[in-house]
Amino acid sequence: MKKELKVKNQKVWNEYVEKNKDDYGKCCIDVARQVMKNLDKLNEPLEYGYYPNPKTAHAMICIADDEIDAGGITGFMAGCVAQMIFECHKRGEEFKESFNGKNKSKGVINPALFTISD
Repeated sequence: MKKELKVKNQKVWNEYVEKNKDDYGKCCIDVARQVMKNLDKLNEPLEYGYYPNPKTAHAMICIADDEIDAGGITGFMAGCVAQMIFECHKRGEEFKESFNGKNKSKGVINPALFTISD
């Protein structure tokens, strides 16, 4: 990883990169790397919400997907990207809160899941 990225846990990032060399995993790595580059450039706080608001975790993932021509990642892949950013980037906690919204969790909530209530 290039030094300009604000990585808080280089060891964990390197493990993700090393373990995800197949097309599916590498796509998640590539999108996460682009999101982190974009996050480093954003000097404003993140907000909760969705694309097209560019100051949301969701939009940052969608924009990165487009920028690197990843082909449209799935919701599960977006959750993997968000988890990597949460664990590895200096703004990871803020990114997780933007991604999860009002749902409080120790980790990233998988957007491919939903809750059914009475």
